[in-house]
Amino acid sequence: MLKLSICLSDIPKEKITTAKNGKKYVTLVVWENREQDKYGNTHSVQMNKENKEEPTKYVGNGVDYDKRKPADQTETPQSSGEHDDLPF
Repeated sequence: MLKLSICLSDIPKEKITTAKNGKKYVTLVVWENREQDKYGNTHSVQMNKENKEEPTKYVGNGVDYDKRKPADQTETPQSSGEHDDLPF
């Protein structure tokens, strides 16, 4: 599962299409980065290019939910199996 962040103001209006049902769509391309960036992003998002001459337009990035590193790396204490003060 991927969590993506897309800058809507960076999407050119001419790239937004309207379907028969009136809803608006944009085609995006997502790929996995070779390395995680300094913000923890593992993926990049760009506008779909319709021809080779069209410049690449990056509009966001993302992180793989299954591979993300927890912000807090501290270990949770394990129960020693001894009784504690809890009534259950």
